[in-house]
Amino acid sequence: MKPRLALPFPIRKQVQRRDHDYCFDCGRFQTYKIYIHHIDKNPQNNQLENLISLCGPCHRARHPEAGRKSDIELSLEDMELRA
Repeated sequence: MKPRLALPFPIRKQVQRRDHDYCFDCGRFQTYKIYIHHIDKNPQNNQLENLISLCGPCHRARHPEAGRKSDIELSLEDMELRA
């Protein structure tokens, strides 16, 4: 598995602004948690063209290998990655 580093905050905000806080897959507006997804699944490729905003259900659908995790578990993992 590739090493995973936290996505730099300025890049995260650029993607969210570009996508207007809407999920790329289902179009749902996100008020709570937006996942930034690497299209090519390479966590080191942080080019804007490789990043999209996804809601929790759509992000889980794109990562079936991760199993079913709740949004809370995913949020906790995200916080741990930033620590």
